[in-house]
Amino acid sequence: MRHPLYACEAIVLLGLVLRNPTWITVAIGATALAFQYRRLINEEKVLQAAFPEYDAYRQATPMLVPSIFR
Repeated sequence: MRHPLYACEAIVLLGLVLRNPTWITVAIGATALAFQYRRLINEEKVLQAAFPEYDAYRQATPMLVPSIFR
């Protein structure tokens, strides 16, 4: 898993929304997830530009959900 912190933040946001499922918490949670995903994509671009070997690592490692069948 390349981005464990982003995965954990998504799980926490999901928990907060499930704890208090109102339209406002769903909207805030969805907005926060969208911003975090955009930040993750930007971080991938920066890492790929800074480290040429990152592309091979990226192809071999799942982004957010670890694979148990590897």
